[in-house]
Amino acid sequence: MKFAQISVVAAIASVAVSSVAFAQEPPPMHPGEAHKGWDPAAMHARMEARQAERAKALHDALNIKPDQEAAFAAFTAAMHPDHDGKPDGKGWSHDHDAMAAMTTPERLDRMQQMMDERVAKRHEAFERRAGATKALYAVLSPEQKHTFDALAELKGREHGWGRHHGGGPKMG
Repeated sequence: MKFAQISVVAAIASVAVSSVAFAQEPPPMHPGEAHKGWDPAAMHARMEARQAERAKALHDALNIKPDQEAAFAAFTAAMHPDHDGKPDGKGWSHDHDAMAAMTTPERLDRMQQMMDERVAKRHEAFERRAGATKALYAVLSPEQKHTFDALAELKGREHGWGRHHGGGPKMG
């Protein structure tokens, strides 16, 4: 008898606690409300400002000489992120109606095509950045190359590259 009373009390307490937690959940968002407070222009401006700060810091750390300015300018221009990845109406999330009309094999083929296109764009961006980096590196003095290499190593350690990409244990 005592066990039954405890079980009933426990069940009531459980329902009460879960209904309080349930009552505190916010209502579900409608499509398009998730980013209501998000300002893409402000975010883009902050990203541009951070990138300019980093470029200036690198320029100062390398002590870029006047005859190296063109290579440095090409390097910083190549480092700008591609904005080709922005939704253009043909991406994963903006092609709902067309995707819904497809059969599963057709959807899978379309998804494969979109992934292949994205990989090709990323490869092109890498090639552009690698070429600009090598061109800048070629005009640097031995001291500047040493600084550039040290900065790249430091950045790699910040991101854990040493441990995860074959560079030995992460130090510091």
